[in-house]
Amino acid sequence: MRCTFLGHSTLLLESAGAAILTDPLLTDRIMMKKRAAPLGVAVADLPPLTAITISHAHADHLHLPSLKLLPREATLVVPEGVGRFVRGLGFSAVHELAWDQRLVLGAFTVTAVPVNHVRGRFFPWQDTGVNSYVLEDGAHAFFAAGDVDFGPCPGLDDLAARFSLSAAALPVGGMREVAYYVRRRGKKNVHIDPATAWELFLRTRARMMVPIHWGAVRMARTPLTEPVDAVLEVARAQGMEDRVRALSPGEAFDL
Repeated sequence: MRCTFLGHSTLLLESAGAAILTDPLLTDRIMMKKRAAPLGVAVADLPPLTAITISHAHADHLHLPSLKLLPREATLVVPEGVGRFVRGLGFSAVHELAWDQRLVLGAFTVTAVPVNHVRGRFFPWQDTGVNSYVLEDGAHAFFAAGDVDFGPCPGLDDLAARFSLSAAALPVGGMREVAYYVRRRGKKNVHIDPATAWELFLRTRARMMVPIHWGAVRMARTPLTEPVDAVLEVARAQGMEDRVRALSPGEAFDL
């Protein structure tokens, strides 16, 4: 399995002729802001997509302008209650997965797993699900977390018992300065900070961590790589820096 980071929470996973794109965020302008770093892989250079996974309905993960740039032959995989936002786009199929449901798509088996994050699209009381996904190709299992908030993470500890994870892609904040998330550590409905992302990575027992949720949308004046540098600092203090694959947009590695 090959993993390419495109920025924010967008990953391209390829195996045996199949390709899955996670939470595509592909435009030059995002939420009225210029993209913080180049995409790294042009949309025209993407391989034919077997599927696209959407972790939840927030605008930086279910980004309709980006979906409209992609070929409609792909299958869309979304959480419960999110299908209504995408069914009119013309994709070949739309599958809503509840937690623990799975779907075989080419060389990949996609399993929806629990995650703690704010529901809804524009308001938290909207009836939309939130998923993380495990993507397996027979040789490797890749955990794509999407977004994670402080607080209980249902099913995370069970993840290690259910899957032998080669890698876990976990959000490290990335939109605001690290100090913003640190000051709010433990509060409900707040994204985790880099140190908490590292703690959750260790709980997954995955071999490698891939920092995500950075590199595209930036609302701070601190360096773009600040959240990744913070994760590396925590890992280095434990002698485990080699367990972090800090990919720049457009960079890939083979599991």
